[in-house]
Amino acid sequence: MATAQEREPLSNSNLWKYSSYGAMNVLAMATLQYQTLFNTNVLMLTPTSLATILLVARIIDFFVTFMVGSIIENAKFKSGKYIPWLGVPRYFIYAGVVLTFFPLEIPFFVRSLVIIVAYLLTNTLLSFVSTTQYAVLAFLAGPSLEDRNKLVLTGYRVTTIVQVFSSLTTVRVRNWLLGILEPRNAYITMAAVYGSLYLISIGILQSLAKQYDGPHMRTGAATQTNQIKVADMIKAIGANDQLLIYLLSAVFAFIGMMSPMSISVYYYLYIQNDPTLVMQANVMLISTLWNLVSSTFGPRVGTSLGRKKARIAGTGVACVAQLLIAFFGHTSIYAFIAFTCLNGFAMSLYTGFSASYIIDVGNYGYWKTKVDNRTVTNSLVNIPMKISTFIGGSIGLYGLDMIGFSPNMEVTTEFTRKYMLLLGGLPAVCFAITAIMTALLYKIDDAEAKLYLDENIAYDKAKAEAAV
Repeated sequence: MATAQEREPLSNSNLWKYSSYGAMNVLAMATLQYQTLFNTNVLMLTPTSLATILLVARIIDFFVTFMVGSIIENAKFKSGKYIPWLGVPRYFIYAGVVLTFFPLEIPFFVRSLVIIVAYLLTNTLLSFVSTTQYAVLAFLAGPSLEDRNKLVLTGYRVTTIVQVFSSLTTVRVRNWLLGILEPRNAYITMAAVYGSLYLISIGILQSLAKQYDGPHMRTGAATQTNQIKVADMIKAIGANDQLLIYLLSAVFAFIGMMSPMSISVYYYLYIQNDPTLVMQANVMLISTLWNLVSSTFGPRVGTSLGRKKARIAGTGVACVAQLLIAFFGHTSIYAFIAFTCLNGFAMSLYTGFSASYIIDVGNYGYWKTKVDNRTVTNSLVNIPMKISTFIGGSIGLYGLDMIGFSPNMEVTTEFTRKYMLLLGGLPAVCFAITAIMTALLYKIDDAEAKLYLDENIAYDKAKAEAAV
């Protein structure tokens, strides 16, 4: 079993295994895009009721996610540090996906509990999986930034290809099932089939983790030095100014990405008057094909700019794209597609480096403090997404009620104007904040990232030699 110091060169087999993990997850979560629609238009929950239920679930999820790194470090599993979080938990993740579309008539309070439990099973357990993913990435790449970029960018491109397939098939599978089954049964059937891919994708990640994880991660010095408490985690975050800046700016970036997701389906249903959602599928196909094209040159542009400048440029362009959607997206589906593609290009400039950003700030923290909290740092990659999910998702659903939404409403000019501001205006503000924070406060460019990594490797080597 290889160690980090004895890492073998990155093989094509491991490269494609790592890429296929993320790609399969795209399909596994495909049904979850209909969660809001299922609850408001099938179960007839009001957007405010759904937002409040999900807010409770997301707050619980946030606090658990915050402790993921500490839990992983302090767990006493004999089989290894990461492997135990990929075996049995993947079956609970699958159960959570299916439970999200629980079809039976039950009292509102029980329904609320089902939604909360389903959310926690899916999202909270995936936080443990994500932490393992970043640990696997760091091991596979080792000290090679070239290998890390290869893993990240290949994964991004493969995922984009799978998104093309998903956009071609998902809504058509939905409409076919709705044609032969009751809506409640159609959605849970779809969830059961698509969600099962989590069992395969997490199994692939587990096979990669087994190459370096095992009982040796829980013996000797590792057991003695890695007992991290929540208080130590908070102290470590406070000592790493770049981690704080990255997390705060990422919160705004993720709100910009997440806030339209919970309400975008209503654009096609009500603004474009398409109950079949075929128009949504076509827009997704076109934008995904464009993202595939962007994935071949956008990351190259981002690499040439450097990770810091790529993030500034990407969020800046995304701000412009969202403003165009807010003010002109309702006028024509073709205009909406053009602005969506512009936003996709903006994302391609920097989102492929997401893993690198969190690894960079982890290396910076180790370099600065000489306390290795990189596992904890890796686990915190989920925090911005969790915060943005309960803020962005809640704002969208609460906003729908505030502007007068109801399932069978007649769409007015005033409703359209307010809805488009909710759909595009809020993300534009969030992307602008991220760009400004990155430009003014985030200081880790590519050269500094390489410096911190090299000096950390030298420090670890010297410490190991001194211990002999």
